[in-house]
Amino acid sequence: MTALKRISRICSVVAVALLATLSAVLPSLAQQNEAPKVTIAAAYSEELIRDATFVGRGEASDKTELVAQVSGIVTEVSVPSGAAVKAGDIILRIEPDTYRADVAARTAQLQRAEANLELARIDLERKTELLRREAIPQSEFDIAEANAAIAEADIN
Repeated sequence: MTALKRISRICSVVAVALLATLSAVLPSLAQQNEAPKVTIAAAYSEELIRDATFVGRGEASDKTELVAQVSGIVTEVSVPSGAAVKAGDIILRIEPDTYRADVAARTAQLQRAEANLELARIDLERKTELLRREAIPQSEFDIAEANAAIAEADIN
């Protein structure tokens, strides 16, 4: 075989292989160039309600503790827990018998302290006069003066 024939045959084989490859590739290239398919639907509006449930613990930002100024047994709670109150509102009622007895005892203590103060002042006046006459030592006058100060402190 001559070289020319050989080249001619090789060219024929390459041409057949090229045609076979092109015939397989061309249909897929044609499909790629087609327009994509689109689905069309009518538009509508709808209200969405988002609902969520959480577990948690709350705590008040402000707290007030009630402290009674007198002792006694609480007989009535006039305001429910957590309710708002204003100045002057009655919140609790205390049994009056215990309160009255406490007031009577404190009144008696005050009267006793006032009587002791009066007695201490009278004694101090006497000791002042006796000290002026040099009838008593300075120490007795100092004691009378201290007793008057103590009696006055008992009232306050």
